[in-house]
Amino acid sequence: MENMKILSLNIADLTKEEYLQFAAAVVAEVKKSNVSDLGLTGVYNLAEASLAEANKFSKEVKRNPFSADIDAARLQREKKVIAILSFARGFRQSAPEHLKEAIALAIPEIELFFGGFVRVNNFVKHQRILMLLSKMDADSKLTAAMQALGLKVYFDEIRAIETNLIGLVDDRRELKKKKAGEEVVDVFGNSTMVLRKLLSTIETNAMVETSKDYSQLFLGLNVVIAEFKQLLLTRKAHRMAQANQNATAPAAPTTGTVQKDVA
Repeated sequence: MENMKILSLNIADLTKEEYLQFAAAVVAEVKKSNVSDLGLTGVYNLAEASLAEANKFSKEVKRNPFSADIDAARLQREKKVIAILSFARGFRQSAPEHLKEAIALAIPEIELFFGGFVRVNNFVKHQRILMLLSKMDADSKLTAAMQALGLKVYFDEIRAIETNLIGLVDDRRELKKKKAGEEVVDVFGNSTMVLRKLLSTIETNAMVETSKDYSQLFLGLNVVIAEFKQLLLTRKAHRMAQANQNATAPAAPTTGTVQKDVA
């Protein structure tokens, strides 16, 4: 058994939802084996309990009363942006003579800031909107061009949605603080620590208890881990392709794997 190894996986690259799925699959694989006979009872019970706590915490966060309003506002914001892009494409295809000057000024800005909008995360969406609105506030000719094309009303509505979103996100963040009570225990951090302990204990026991057969457990765990490794590789490839595609888009900081609480 000393030649058998459990595949490595950077758990930190998983989102919280992905981690919950991964941990559940690992715990389920271990449960299929004779946990007691393999000397895993204690650490298995800890892993199962910490996973249950992480699942409970995740559900409580999702039940935040502000989340539904935030999701609805983000959806309305996206619909407004899509409508603006639709008008922009129409003006590109057939530009009325009396609007050509306004089109030449406004449409490139719309395409620059809103190109690929639906594919980026909420932080980048927020930054792009703020940058375009700021540019319009500083450039009366650009604002006039948007007005001439009948698009300023959409931007006014987007500005109102964005202001509302910032307030909702702040309210949700404050409620999270109150509910969490600035808790010291990080349930996800605890769960990942215990899960790593479980996997390392399996490897250690397999080296020491050579009379016991861990082969099926190793096989099952490696199948699970390989699936999530492929998920991370696919996501990395997608992000690289997207970065190349959006190379000319306005620069904005991006969030980590787990989305930050942003408008």
